[in-house]
Amino acid sequence: MNIPTFILDTSFLLALLNPKDLLHKKAIDQVFSIEADIIRFEIPLVCAVESIIKAEHPEKITAYLTELIDQKDFEVTIKDDLDFITNLPSKTRCKLKANDCSILAICKRLNAKLLTLDKKLSEVSQLLISPRNLL
Repeated sequence: MNIPTFILDTSFLLALLNPKDLLHKKAIDQVFSIEADIIRFEIPLVCAVESIIKAEHPEKITAYLTELIDQKDFEVTIKDDLDFITNLPSKTRCKLKANDCSILAICKRLNAKLLTLDKKLSEVSQLLISPRNLL
């Protein structure tokens, strides 16, 4: 059985885990709009770290992340991802943060859909990753 995989980026993760975030409802709605009985969420390590750094209460984010990741570790960038990033057009690489390049590479490698609230990342991912891989 092919289980749909979703990558959660930092913007999405922070909004999803914080009920007071202005985009919390949007993140929740995106999760509940997924039409599958079984789904798999992956959180890149770089997003977990960035979420902790950006959070008003980092200890709460750490606790949530620890609960979310109980069966396996966070998704890390591997050599194939570096090759993907290296081969990005230089104009594209210059538009993105290093984290975003890593997230896109992981999406491509895992054939995963990206859950993001970041408009720039969303736009670039539509160009680089198949449109069906963006929710």
